[in-house]
Amino acid sequence: MDFQSKRLPKGRRRLGRPPLQLSEGTRERILDAALSCFASKGYEGTSLKEIAAHLGMEASAIYGHFSSKQEIRLELITRSGPNYMRSELKNLMESQLPPREAMYHAMELLSSHWLNPKERQFFRFLLLDNLESGQASPLSVKSLHRAMHTLIKPVVAQLVANGELKNLDLDWLTRQLLAPIQVMRQSLAFEETLPSQEKLVEDLKYHLTMFLAAFRP
Repeated sequence: MDFQSKRLPKGRRRLGRPPLQLSEGTRERILDAALSCFASKGYEGTSLKEIAAHLGMEASAIYGHFSSKQEIRLELITRSGPNYMRSELKNLMESQLPPREAMYHAMELLSSHWLNPKERQFFRFLLLDNLESGQASPLSVKSLHRAMHTLIKPVVAQLVANGELKNLDLDWLTRQLLAPIQVMRQSLAFEETLPSQEKLVEDLKYHLTMFLAAFRP
């Protein structure tokens, strides 16, 4: 009998490694389930068994995609950490738009990002991870704030150079602009009833307008 030509019954497939598309899809599902669990119970309070149960699979199945819970944690940080959205914001800040206009567009970009369900889960996970791990955490909320500060500071400098802001210490001015925005971001991670994107954009732009007025020369 020619075994090479023998077909498997319809609906059956040969044993072996899963197709790449299926493998990548399962990997993303595991990451999403882990993020949901970490955001709810924290990294330390979540087991691989709980992540697997979230997906209706055995914990052993996870090891086909990740070697440990720590690898899942690091992958989530890579996926949603400081580099996430940075390129979009960086391109906007370095565009040929007038600095004031670029800042208003940045408020729209931030609102869309912060209302994303996965982003909200990630920020909750990050806050819990920082509380649990302290200095041992691979990523801190402070590092996200520093990344934002680094991107926004040159635009603040342009506003000062254009005579639209007082000539004060640039780091201090940037902190005054960002501090209320960062508080808004943190509160959004835990709120059960979210504002519409239009309302959030309105609030962010109002803060920016008040900042520009308060520090106008």
